[in-house]
Amino acid sequence: MYRFLDRRTDHLQSVPLPTIIDLKVLPESCQLCLVTSGDGQISVCSIEDQDTDIVHPTAQFDNIGTFEDGIRSVSWSPDDELLVIVTNSDKLVIFTKTFDVLCESQIDYERFGDAY
Repeated sequence: MYRFLDRRTDHLQSVPLPTIIDLKVLPESCQLCLVTSGDGQISVCSIEDQDTDIVHPTAQFDNIGTFEDGIRSVSWSPDDELLVIVTNSDKLVIFTKTFDVLCESQIDYERFGDAY
């Protein structure tokens, strides 16, 4: 956790430090995907210059989405077609490889394993 002064309210705010929980090379799109837990961000950067096929010495990450409640867990499907994220508020979100939301639902632990 780190603290900063919120200029709007003049109060100290505690914010969890971002922790890398997933770093994935996406070869089809020549991107690197970075997922952090504390700030709940999903970011990507290009790892290849499309014109010259030269790998960049520095990476500029672009934020493509943020979960305000943070990210608890993340996993890619074996073929890298789907990204599954579980948030700290027990929400399950499934994305396509282009980061379009495919499915979103609340995890209900009380009903886990019950027959319907």
